[in-house]
Amino acid sequence: GGPVVLPGGVKRMEQDNSAVTFLGNWFINGGTRTSGGTAELAVDAGAQATVTFTGTGIQWIGVRDEWSGIAKVSVDGGPPQNVVDYLTPGAQQQVIYKASGLVSGTHTFTIAVTGTANHASKGDWIWVNAFDITP
Repeated sequence: GGPVVLPGGVKRMEQDNSAVTFLGNWFINGGTRTSGGTAELAVDAGAQATVTFTGTGIQWIGVRDEWSGIAKVSVDGGPPQNVVDYLTPGAQQQVIYKASGLVSGTHTFTIAVTGTANHASKGDWIWVNAFDITP
């Protein structure tokens, strides 16, 4: 299905939307607390999720917990930024990264799994559940 419109005209795009592509080994996780009922997760360095969107901003929504790792994110092929996904206690449907103030138009947002984690983490999983797109 297409994106769901949230307050303020923000569009929620689930990870299984055709605008999202996955490279590498990703696993589907079903859960009643995930947005849309499923999420994708990966642990292997080099796995990537890329979303193409039209708007001025994007929020990556996912799971942050005691088994989450570090990802590198980039917008429009720009310099990658490290994002530490670790959180205790864990929580679902969390904003993991936000980019705003982009020029209105079509953009790409890429999440790259590093296979590394915070020293306190028990794992290095990266979760992709949804994206909130600002018009």
